[in-house]
Amino acid sequence: MLTEIDAIIWLKYFAEESQYRKYSLYTNIPETKFQWSKHHYLNYYPTPNYNRGLTNHNSLGFRGDEIVKIKQDEIYRIVVLGGSTTYTIEVDDDDSTFTQLLENELNKQIDNLKVEVINAGVGGYTTWES
Repeated sequence: MLTEIDAIIWLKYFAEESQYRKYSLYTNIPETKFQWSKHHYLNYYPTPNYNRGLTNHNSLGFRGDEIVKIKQDEIYRIVVLGGSTTYTIEVDDDDSTFTQLLENELNKQIDNLKVEVINAGVGGYTTWES
């Protein structure tokens, strides 16, 4: 019993985040620490407000910056659906995803119009889930 108490104290006060995630019960870890959340018919979806390093999900669960739901007339939105290649699962930095690079390039090339590219990709999704 003493060893269990020692382990709990170590996890809570001394363990690094990677150790905490590895050795804690998953029920003790806040949902926002998991990249994916359970879903009743899609199996999983990106966890809203997830943040790890330079990878972020906004409050809607999309990868990248927060989106204002009601857009202004001068903003043109492009929504990109797909699986891991859209989410760019191997890219750790949101600013290096192809959707962010596309948004940056379009905003450089088009005058008098602001373009937002929304990354609605989810690793492992097929056409059915999208």
